[in-house]
Amino acid sequence: MRIPDTQYARAGEVRVAYQVFGQGPIDLVFAGGPAGHVEIYWEEPLIRRFFEWVGSYARVAMFDRRGTGASDPAEEPPRIEHYLEDVMAVIDACGFAKPAFFGGAEGGALFALFAATYPDRVSALVLNDVAPRGSELLTPDRRQRVEELIEREWGKGLIVGGVYAPSAVDDERFMRWAARLERNCTSPRGARELVRVMAETDVSDALARIKAPTLVLHKRGNTFVPVEHGRALAAAIPGARLIEVEGTDTMGWTEPDERMLGEIEEFLTGRRGRRPVERALATILFTDIVDSTKTAARLTDSRWRLLLTQQEEIVRREIGRAGGRFIKSTGDGALASFDLPARAMAAARAAIEGVDVLGVRLRAGAHVGEVELLGEDIGGLAVHIGARIAALAPPGQLMVSGAVKEVLAGSGLEFVAHGVHELKGVPGEWPLYVLRVGPDAEAG
Repeated sequence: MRIPDTQYARAGEVRVAYQVFGQGPIDLVFAGGPAGHVEIYWEEPLIRRFFEWVGSYARVAMFDRRGTGASDPAEEPPRIEHYLEDVMAVIDACGFAKPAFFGGAEGGALFALFAATYPDRVSALVLNDVAPRGSELLTPDRRQRVEELIEREWGKGLIVGGVYAPSAVDDERFMRWAARLERNCTSPRGARELVRVMAETDVSDALARIKAPTLVLHKRGNTFVPVEHGRALAAAIPGARLIEVEGTDTMGWTEPDERMLGEIEEFLTGRRGRRPVERALATILFTDIVDSTKTAARLTDSRWRLLLTQQEEIVRREIGRAGGRFIKSTGDGALASFDLPARAMAAARAAIEGVDVLGVRLRAGAHVGEVELLGEDIGGLAVHIGARIAALAPPGQLMVSGAVKEVLAGSGLEFVAHGVHELKGVPGEWPLYVLRVGPDAEAG
């Protein structure tokens, strides 16, 4: 799916950034919370996969609330009532007469209030991990802890990751993206204002006025918005259906759940089931700059951008020479696929050696498995496994799964055992191996 252009809707004197994507037969408005950035969302593979899913059966609009992301700054301290104006401006700009709404966390509370206030503009409502009363979610002690964390650590990904996506805090690549999202969605002062809005938001009295069919989804193990909030929400909305799913994250797309996605699709369209996806067996290769966060902090912005460009050119060149396909940049690394695992090994070794001239080191990870062919992109569990393996690779080395080692038996390549590991989000335990490059190579 092509990344859509950012457009602007006018809400009074405020311009609200929004995007529209997808080609399905229904209109759908999406919002998470409390802040984001419509363009940076697309940089995270898990979010992009979610967007591609809903975009296959809906025409989707998403937006940045005033004071956040690519939208204008707020003219005054924001309130949820201001955000209602943003929603109306966006659906009018899109030409959506009566769309469905899908809101997560604070975005869900906003959409619940919108549905109660403008029932003739809402056809259906999906609420994911939503608390109706912000004061019950952010008690004074908890609010103070969050505000102190913002004061000390904003821009490092610890709110997006640690609070909203705890399952992903050990994923270095995700945390780098989370840090970038924080820095671009609002300032520390703006983040504290959003916490105030969250604590003051109370839509509980409006829930009984919701007339649209409503699906409430909630993670049983949600660490930020406990499931009791979702149960209270569903009980207060006439005719609402509650579905509890496994998981811990308020940021729903970090824990892909086929059942949850299927329930949403069936609720909105009347049918369930993925559209046919073309699959192929491939060797997946991820590369990643070691200690990229420290390196970026040490360099100026312009030097860091130049370094990223230079390392990507080297990695692209070696992937092409080995007969692979460069899929996409992952910020400070790359994703590629190969027909044959030996070619992936050759590309990884050459890329690791090639970037030495830049004064940085690469790590790489490889796995063999079935991938989903998503236009120019690839997806599926095998890609997820490859990313997890790369994150565990020692600096300057290539780590592979047992599947790669077995396929390359008899190839003359030597692999050294590197222990048995759990890969976050992947069932079971995985023996991993490091490719021995020379007589002095070590496994870790």
